[in-house]
Amino acid sequence: MHMFRLAAVVAALSLSAGAASAQVTPQAVSDWLSGRALTPELVTEGEESFIRVQDEGLTWLLFFYGCEAQGCDSLQFGAGFTNDSITQDMVNAWNRDRRFLKAYFEAGEEGSAIVQYDMIPTAGAPMDHLSDHVDLWRGTLADFAVHVGYLQAAAEAE
Repeated sequence: MHMFRLAAVVAALSLSAGAASAQVTPQAVSDWLSGRALTPELVTEGEESFIRVQDEGLTWLLFFYGCEAQGCDSLQFGAGFTNDSITQDMVNAWNRDRRFLKAYFEAGEEGSAIVQYDMIPTAGAPMDHLSDHVDLWRGTLADFAVHVGYLQAAAEAE
């Protein structure tokens, strides 16, 4: 049994060593998003960078944390919505019934909510390892936009 585990570890290490790896930096992620038919804009303010993405009628941001020359150690997707129908109860219902994206009602900002999703990239992994996270974010963000009345559900839009 131990020999099988050792062989599996060696095989996994061999595969990962052969895979093309990329640094998760704002510029690398922006370039990668461009190749996914999205419209990213890399914004730099002082030493901080983030990406503003135009995505099928929605605008969202991608923030980078713990960045050094070798890349960033965490990312946060975020978007804000303003709509007169957004209530604290609506945001609470989202958080109660859904996972992954967490929403916040902006106190003092009537009809305004922020939604976020955090991720830790895998160091040395190919840039495509972000695909599942971006797909989860985009799909669930669209669901949230419908939930708060910012977008119409697909069936209603027809």
